[in-house]
Amino acid sequence: MVASHQNVAVANPIRLVSFNLSKDQRALEFGNNGQVLGLSSMSRNPALSYHSKLEGSVPAMRSATETILRFAPDLVLVGAHDARYTITIPSNAGMRIQVLPQWNTLAETKMGVIEAAASMGHGTSGSELVADIDRSLANLRNLLARMVADLSFLLLQRRGYAQREGVTAEVLEHVGLRDASDQFALTIGGAFVPIEKLIAARPDYLVVSDALTVAEDQGQAIFLHPTMRRLYPAGKRLIVPDVFFICPGPSTPTLIDQIRRQIEEKVILK
Repeated sequence: MVASHQNVAVANPIRLVSFNLSKDQRALEFGNNGQVLGLSSMSRNPALSYHSKLEGSVPAMRSATETILRFAPDLVLVGAHDARYTITIPSNAGMRIQVLPQWNTLAETKMGVIEAAASMGHGTSGSELVADIDRSLANLRNLLARMVADLSFLLLQRRGYAQREGVTAEVLEHVGLRDASDQFALTIGGAFVPIEKLIAARPDYLVVSDALTVAEDQGQAIFLHPTMRRLYPAGKRLIVPDVFFICPGPSTPTLIDQIRRQIEEKVILK
């Protein structure tokens, strides 16, 4: 396993494992060779794990008990909503548990990056990643003066689930696009929206995870509805794959750069 940023070796490095996909990305971003002992079972999935190619020989964890018996790590990374046993078993064994929250804004992401890198003994790498995020945002904001006013977007997932807020939405707002989710009175996080309401609202652009041409199941069928295809051809769909959407942090500079390129290609600029 090779870390994304070149982390300086430290004396007595913290040996850690992760039980959570988002925490896998942080471990792979900031951990040195030999420091990351085990990852979640989803760490090898390239559709979900941004750092799946860095996973290398790091084994995937099958259970908390296996972790204790096999690795005895110094630090266990978990999420606030992970299964209770994932936290209690290592904790009862006397291991240090770090419950890392989900990052829902750019400010939370940058602060969390600094804290996560420092907890693994590589604070400099955290600062470097934050600088990468800021650099990508600055490049994106260079398009702001060329944007046509009051263009809107909607983050739309399977079965018509409209996403409200989050890092991807905030990135799009940085370049002057307006989040159309306010039209649907969504709860925190989002909600399912009937196709009739989506068509009536007519946001200018859809933000989707895949450039579908064939629906593999009913969950994808909404994207290929004849009216949706007419209103939202490829030029009206901004593609943000799940690998960038699910776990902000290490993937965020690439997310921002990809959005910038698509705006230059698809969005009406002055």
